[in-house]
Amino acid sequence: MPASVFAPLAGTAQRGVSLVELEHVLRTGEIIERDEHAKPYPKCIFLGYTESKGEALHVVCSVTPQATVVTVYFPDEDRWAQDRIRIIKSKRKR
Repeated sequence: MPASVFAPLAGTAQRGVSLVELEHVLRTGEIIERDEHAKPYPKCIFLGYTESKGEALHVVCSVTPQATVVTVYFPDEDRWAQDRIRIIKSKRKR
C-alpha cells in the first residue's frame, strides 16, 4: 500500500494500533458502512480485526481516486452492536 495512504495517521501508535495492523484491516476487513453524502468526500468504514489481539478495529476512509485514511478507532459497544451495526439511540422528548 502506498505510504501516502498512512500519512495522516502518525497518532495511531497512541491508540495502540500499528501501521502493520492498520494495513491488515484494510486488506482483510470488510466495508460495513458507506456514506456517499459525507463532505468533503464520500467515506466508508472498514471493520477488521488486529492480528496481535484479534480486537475489532474500524478504519474510516475517504472514497477518492487516492483513498485516504481519515481515522482509526476501536468500536465502542455503546455505539456498535457486534462491532458492525450502528446503534441508533432515540432522542427523548423533554
